[in-house]
Amino acid sequence: KIAACMHSIYYSGSADFPAGSPWYQPYVDYALKNGIIAAAYPSYTEPATRADFSVIFANALPGEALTPINTIDDNTIPDVLVSYSYGPAVYKLYRAGVLTGSDSAGTFYPNSYITRDAVAAIASRMVNASYRQTLTLTQKALSATEISAKCAPAVFYIEMLNKYNEPILSGSGFFISSDGLAVTNYHVVQNMINAKITTKDGQTYDIAGIVDYDAATDLALIKVSGSGFPYLTLGNSDTAVTGATVYTIGYPLGVTQTVAPGAIPTPRIWRMASAI
Repeated sequence: KIAACMHSIYYSGSADFPAGSPWYQPYVDYALKNGIIAAAYPSYTEPATRADFSVIFANALPGEALTPINTIDDNTIPDVLVSYSYGPAVYKLYRAGVLTGSDSAGTFYPNSYITRDAVAAIASRMVNASYRQTLTLTQKALSATEISAKCAPAVFYIEMLNKYNEPILSGSGFFISSDGLAVTNYHVVQNMINAKITTKDGQTYDIAGIVDYDAATDLALIKVSGSGFPYLTLGNSDTAVTGATVYTIGYPLGVTQTVAPGAIPTPRIWRMASAI
């Protein structure tokens, strides 16, 4: 209701909504029509999480009304990656000074329920720019623990099954888009009959198929059935520096995820390793 009224006042100068049954239906209809929410929620009487609330409020006003005033680098909010389904909304509101986090590090706690006092503060900052808060979150060198916390949710365990649904081969992979596009080793999936993945949180998903592959570099692009997955942003290997510390995240020993440090080898060895 707050988001719908805010949007209506911004564009029309008033928030005149008819009575409805249930009471919230006119606001839901308005939110759906005006893109405040993308689809109907299964329930409107459940408590809203901070992530839910941010997605709704980020769409309540246009970009011109949420001008960035803060420097918030991508993936610097400790518990929110830009790649999360709610990530763009949270970063938009942080940059506009509407959200500031719950501690000096800017921690957001996306899965906690939104409280009335937080709603009041956020709504006030939305409608009155003078109430918005300044904050700076910039990239810094991350520890192995921090890298794992940020990246591990996008890495999954992959398992090949035979026609009897028995496991015959396993490996690791990672998402590169929220809609299930992922990368794994070609030798793992090349003879795929049936396959599934298990994400770090223990959820299991089927593999819809192989999108593309390169046998020479042992890489395969696959599609996992589902959406809303955390994913990793691809970097540029041309900028890799020999000797730089890197970390691998995977499932070399089975369903237990591991993180291991290493170093980038010389370019010649790097190319050879990439082809193995």
